[in-house]
Amino acid sequence: MLAAGALLATKDLNAKTHSGTIKLINLHFVKPGLLSKEMAGVVVKAKKSRESSDYNIYYEAGEEEAGNQLVNAARFIEEVERIINVTPNAGDTNGVQ
Repeated sequence: MLAAGALLATKDLNAKTHSGTIKLINLHFVKPGLLSKEMAGVVVKAKKSRESSDYNIYYEAGEEEAGNQLVNAARFIEEVERIINVTPNAGDTNGVQ
């Protein structure tokens, strides 16, 4: 969710909830074609997995699921970095790195 929040920040957007983050990502990045539906789905799956692990005492993530989450998270971060690097004024730090 931190990478998703960073993406929202490039448009001066901020969500108060994870669901709000997903809605804003869809509206401002998926709908205009900046981010694929597949990549937005990565955030949704990660949210559902986190909620299951937090609130279902019987939930146990397997090794395969954990590996898939890591791969998908890396892909999402790469995509966020690509968008930030091609979006005008996105990630502008006024020369600070």
